[in-house]
Amino acid sequence: MSRIVLTKTPQGIEGMTDADERCFDRFNAYVQAMPVGETIAFSWTEPRSHYWHAVHFGLLKRLFQSQRRFETPEALRAWVTVGAGHCDLVPGPDGVTVAAPRSISYESLDDAAFQLHHQRCITFLRTPAALVFLWPAARPGIAERGIERILASDDG
Repeated sequence: MSRIVLTKTPQGIEGMTDADERCFDRFNAYVQAMPVGETIAFSWTEPRSHYWHAVHFGLLKRLFQSQRRFETPEALRAWVTVGAGHCDLVPGPDGVTVAAPRSISYESLDDAAFQLHHQRCITFLRTPAALVFLWPAARPGIAERGIERILASDDG
């Protein structure tokens, strides 16, 4: 299966790169040559906006810098992704079910799905369980104010 990135220009739809243009030309030729009644299947996504990508990863960066539970940003991102429910339940090595985070790559989530994921991450981070896990020694109210400060910052 080919992946094509297209853009709309004043002249019409064109490939973003020369390779995309050649692939799109082949697709157009295939469609034009199809006999009546033949079927073709394809899928498309709306590209994720850089803005939401930057907002989400800015949040994760600020969150990582404010905690001591996770040794790597990737581990924190996996925890937040699972907490937001973007995961699959799979058997672990000992047979006990564990949550495995799903990909949040550009190809996996379009803009609308990524915005929804971001909102679910925020909802999760505001839960008492997430706050206690991230900052177990924080006095009541401190973790809540801290997460709100992190969420209010905007690196996007």
